[in-house]
Amino acid sequence: MDPVILWSAIGVIVLILVFFALSGVRVVQQYERGVIFILGSLQGAKGPGLFWVPPIITRMIKVDLRIVTLTVPPQEVITRDNVTMKWQRCSTLKSLIHLRLLLRS
Repeated sequence: MDPVILWSAIGVIVLILVFFALSGVRVVQQYERGVIFILGSLQGAKGPGLFWVPPIITRMIKVDLRIVTLTVPPQEVITRDNVTMKWQRCSTLKSLIHLRLLLRS
């Protein structure tokens, strides 16, 4: 067998193995966690940093731990006597002032 063909075949195999190994490298940020599944079963969570997850049989899903704030639109509620009212969340200070005014009267 020709040495050039042999070395090129070895080079292709090594290149495939390097790509296979690098495909398992994962980076998880400080505010994320990586949840690891091996063949569909939960194995645990990995913290922030750089780590290697074996490809093909292992799957990692990144979960964001940051707080997500949403605006809540005003809602309508029905009272006991079937009257529709708009209900809106108000501040704590407003509630305390209203409560003190009710208690004074």
